[in-house]
Amino acid sequence: TRWCRCARVHEYWLEAERTSYSVGGPQMETVEQATAAAIRGKATSSVIGIQAMGTRFNALMTIQVPLKQKPRPPRRPSPPMIQSHYYGGGGRSGGGRGGCSGGRGGGGGHQQQARRRGIPRSFLAPPRVGQSNAARISRGTLVERPWQPLGNRTPQRDAQQHITVTIVLYHTVVGGVPSVSDVRAAIDDMEALYRACAWHGHLAEDGAQFMKSELTIDEMHDIAKKQKLQPYQPEGQVVQNANIFPSSTSS
Repeated sequence: TRWCRCARVHEYWLEAERTSYSVGGPQMETVEQATAAAIRGKATSSVIGIQAMGTRFNALMTIQVPLKQKPRPPRRPSPPMIQSHYYGGGGRSGGGRGGCSGGRGGGGGHQQQARRRGIPRSFLAPPRVGQSNAARISRGTLVERPWQPLGNRTPQRDAQQHITVTIVLYHTVVGGVPSVSDVRAAIDDMEALYRACAWHGHLAEDGAQFMKSELTIDEMHDIAKKQKLQPYQPEGQVVQNANIFPSSTSS
């Protein structure tokens, strides 16, 4: 994560903290829980994305603004190279001409090869199922390394490309791998959010024009008002009206 102040870039680690909240669905904190997290400098649960997401602290929104790219120099053609690697059922592998090469037997190649190499049978057992929970995503510690100036000092917006907003939901797992039920819960959560969207389709379709229109004067006024009343402060704090989903007041 990068914050820019006084023409300098400050890089921070992205911190994922384990919580007691289960996988899937929103995280509804009490005032006491949110205050305790803010005192520690951690993120608190708040509305983000679409209204169906509710309040969450395991969501990270990334807004990508496409910039104009410098033309790339022409690449020199490289000589053709043919190389192939494959694995047969009996454990043999190789490369070269022809179709397929393998040892005897139709399966079990990995286990046979592991036994010949002296790998204990316990390493071949199914992985242990761990405990999964929703992660509290916060700004971590400052990255301790020399600051590198930005290469592009005069970035320009590429008007031919659309701005992309991506929301990622984070979870933690300890003591093993996620269980089948936790993976299913995460998938069901995403599918439910997709179904809750007011419109379904691709950004290039005509139906998406509502999100690509020019900002109105009232909308610009609302943005300026918010910047004045709620200036950006990266330090930990309780979000104002965290459980109230914003609505448009523009005519």
